[in-house]
Amino acid sequence: MVRILKSFEYKAINDACVAWLGLRLSPMAQQRTGIPNNAPNWGLRNGTYYGEFRMSELDYEEDFLMDRIQIAVLGASSIPPPTNFELKFNTCTLDPKQDLVVLVEDEQEGSGFAHFHFRSLTTGHPHPLAEHPVLTVRLDKAFLRNNNLLDQPMSTDREIMESYFLAKIHWPESDYKISEILVWEWKTGALLSRIYHEHTSARFVFIDKSHLLIYSILPEDTHHSARIALFVYRIPSITTNSGPVPGEVVYTKSAMLCCSHVITLGLEFRIYSHPNLRSCAYEPPEGNKKTVDFRVFVDTHSLFFHILPHSTEDTTIIPWTDWGTDATRWFIEDRSMEHLMLDLYRSQYTRYTTIKSTETQLLSIVDFNSPVIKLHNSGASSRPKRASADKVEKNAILDGRGLTAGRPFQTRISSAKLPIPTVGKTLNHQTFTEMITSEIKTIVRVGFKDPVESCLPYRVVTKVQRMPRHVHWQIHGEYLVGISRRDWNAAERPPLSLYKLELPLPS
Repeated sequence: MVRILKSFEYKAINDACVAWLGLRLSPMAQQRTGIPNNAPNWGLRNGTYYGEFRMSELDYEEDFLMDRIQIAVLGASSIPPPTNFELKFNTCTLDPKQDLVVLVEDEQEGSGFAHFHFRSLTTGHPHPLAEHPVLTVRLDKAFLRNNNLLDQPMSTDREIMESYFLAKIHWPESDYKISEILVWEWKTGALLSRIYHEHTSARFVFIDKSHLLIYSILPEDTHHSARIALFVYRIPSITTNSGPVPGEVVYTKSAMLCCSHVITLGLEFRIYSHPNLRSCAYEPPEGNKKTVDFRVFVDTHSLFFHILPHSTEDTTIIPWTDWGTDATRWFIEDRSMEHLMLDLYRSQYTRYTTIKSTETQLLSIVDFNSPVIKLHNSGASSRPKRASADKVEKNAILDGRGLTAGRPFQTRISSAKLPIPTVGKTLNHQTFTEMITSEIKTIVRVGFKDPVESCLPYRVVTKVQRMPRHVHWQIHGEYLVGISRRDWNAAERPPLSLYKLELPLPS
């Protein structure tokens, strides 16, 4: 069902798009998290920052289990007390919008099981909508013995999307490369899908409420070398009603609006130059010259164009030549950036680099949303560049090295004359903008038998501002969030730096 946006909803979305395209941010505010400094994990989900930690006594010396979760709603003036689940768990996955947290028990050597506890994030009790508050995956001893897994910890990667809960089962410390992905309807406990993959590096994402996408390596055989493939699976439905579509909340003022589907996919993988080195999708050690890291951004409009006509058919193979060049943009990681994680929010990717001999950074937002880019292309202008500088920049894009933050403007932006914004201080709203159109192609030659061409347009906006140094920057909802480095002498994790999107005043 297609819902027509009301005029005020359209204006709200357009105002937010324009503000992000211009990187118009309010003065920095800082917010306590209340999370202990020794909390191992943190995350952002639906406007909530969270961390898991342990307050009860350890049962043994290397007891790394958690028992509490602390949350902090972005922009809130107070922090709720931590939730005590009175249950020890390895890690968690949560969805504050549904007051849902899934506590995970896994990584026990030789156990062959994983327990998933569905709890209320606020009370810590079993979630009232879960008919089966605990789901268990258990493997028989014969399977573990035959694959030399009796002494190996089983690990899980997880995701919640509305009424779906997904868990990927794998053994990261073993030579067993098979992984399985299970999808449940968590409210009823019904198992909807079981997907077998021949590589542990398989990554997954719900691209809308009906489709799961997995990207993985296809093993080489006598006819083919190793290949990267995208697998799209239709999720079976057990209900007739249609609930809210998946996606993060993107606007919460006059109306709460959510993304109906994933706009841009961010893929990352590595190619080894030595054939005996095993391939995987994780970062190599610093300075490893035998690997090449790739970042690939995929526009899902093209995927849906091919998926929908084949939704009622059996397995269909869509070759790269039918969709890949126009729908993707490839980059080779050039190691000039400190931030190597691939954190996309909707279609926006944050890149930053530290200015030499300072505690400041340059910040750029790279946007791959083609319709929005085309709509606002008239504002994508910057100071004219010399022909030589323009040629250097085009060559960098051609070779897949076009993701460095503020590359054409670093000399001017890094000037010591530019002030550093502190708490409550107005930011400079000047930006430099680069529009990379589909006419400017990227051609990747390293690592492939045939050159790989890509031409998905993108837009890079760099703030003319020296930003305070943070170890991590992330767009989340209507905020640019800065995560500071940890002070190990402090009791709590450092406060969050929040830069709220500056929207136009209502007329």
